[in-house]
Amino acid sequence: MSFSPLKSQEHFFDPASHSGFLEMRLRNIRRKLEEGQRRYSRHKRCRDVEEMSSSVQDEGDGSEVREFIKLMKRLRPSAENMSSIKSAMQKTFTWRRSWISKHSPTMEEILQEYPRFLDIPTLLDTEFGKMHQGKGDLFLRRWEASIMPKLKAVAAREKGDVASLVEGMEDQTDDEKCYIMLVVLTHLLPPIAASRCSVKSAITQLVDFVPVCLMGILS
Repeated sequence: MSFSPLKSQEHFFDPASHSGFLEMRLRNIRRKLEEGQRRYSRHKRCRDVEEMSSSVQDEGDGSEVREFIKLMKRLRPSAENMSSIKSAMQKTFTWRRSWISKHSPTMEEILQEYPRFLDIPTLLDTEFGKMHQGKGDLFLRRWEASIMPKLKAVAAREKGDVASLVEGMEDQTDDEKCYIMLVVLTHLLPPIAASRCSVKSAITQLVDFVPVCLMGILS
């Protein structure tokens, strides 16, 4: 069975319908804003990018940063290399944020440039914590409100087991919905180079408790 979640971007924005999850979310937020807060201020984003570019210069020249990126790609995600990988990700943080802000790369392009995000999950927590100082735990707290709807939108476009997982999900309890989305995420994440663990094997290690109403779906 083949899944391509990285190419299913319509939950962000669908050119055909000019809509999507984020577009709808932003529209609802705008309705609650005061008139003066609805105006888009482009100069602030430009200033942020300029400040980020300045920080990149302070961090070192581009050739030095690219060497750290090459090192991070070359090192295997093993215990003995963990310190070097984390150091390389730390030294390329400002460069990475500037690249993402300026060029808006796809998720697939980001993971190709920084593949360690896939096989060292703690790097995502570190990245989020550096982007939002003092709000590192917000990433997990936003799981139900923000991440789960996006996963559901991707799963709805898939076929077979993934699509069947989200059918009738609205009738489940919050805990059951959370579990279903974790199973969906396990199906959709691309395999990592370090191992070839099967989806079925990964799911057996996911949780110790399986809600009774889901046994028919997963068996």
